[in-house]
Amino acid sequence: MSNRPLPLPAALPASPPVVRLFPLGDAAVVLEFGTGISPLTHGAIAAFSRYLAAHPFVGLREYVPAFTTLTVYYDPWLVSENGQYQPYERAAEVLRQLLATATATEATAET
Repeated sequence: MSNRPLPLPAALPASPPVVRLFPLGDAAVVLEFGTGISPLTHGAIAAFSRYLAAHPFVGLREYVPAFTTLTVYYDPWLVSENGQYQPYERAAEVLRQLLATATATEATAET
């Protein structure tokens, strides 16, 4: 068995895993990229973390990558656009749009 690290993709895969979103309290969303630890899951989380760093949304406080998840913390008032929307629903919508854009951007860059 080798101790060399596994190569990780620099970008989201062309067909990324289905990402599930869950609320965490009233100011965070957990994005689940898979149920098991794998280089593909880790690579997708790392790639989306880089994308989120380059394309933050209004109200983003921080994000914390883990083995199969990425937890995104946000300011509920700013994300809700000063109370116009429900914070979790709005944050989830924005994150789904960013995931779709990140995947499309990476697919275009690979062609």
